[in-house]
Amino acid sequence: MGGRLDRSPFLSDAATHPLLLRKKSHLSTLICNYYHKILFHSGPRSTAVNIQKKFWIPSIISILRGVISKCIPCHRLSAKPIQPKMADVLPERMQRTYPFASCAMEVHIPLKRAIFAIIPLIKLISLSSYVLRREPSI
Repeated sequence: MGGRLDRSPFLSDAATHPLLLRKKSHLSTLICNYYHKILFHSGPRSTAVNIQKKFWIPSIISILRGVISKCIPCHRLSAKPIQPKMADVLPERMQRTYPFASCAMEVHIPLKRAIFAIIPLIKLISLSSYVLRREPSI
C-alpha cells in the first residue's frame, strides 16, 4: 500500500508496515505479555502504543486487559487496603466537656527527677498533699 507514511524519512519500515496478527492467536498473547513486562507493568494504553510500533493486533486493549488481570505483581499493586472494623463510640466520649478537661502528661526523664518535677505541679493543682522524702545526695 502506498500513502504519505511511506514517504516519511523518520519512520522505520516496521512502523509504516506493521505485522498483522490475529486477536486470538497465542503469539499475540505472548507479545502482549512480553511488552507488559518490558515496560515495567504499565497499563493497557501505554503498552498498546508500544506494541503498535511493530505489530498490528485488532482489539489489542481487550487482550492487554486479560494479560494484566492475570499478572500477579499488577494484581498485588492494585489491591485495595482492608478497612478495619470500628467499634461504637462510648457514650462517655460523646458528652460535651470543656477543652482539656481531662489530660495527661508524659515525662521522659529519670524517675527521681520525674517525681521532684511533678511535686510542684501536684501542689499547684492541690489535688492532695504528698510527702516525699528526699534522699541525701552523695
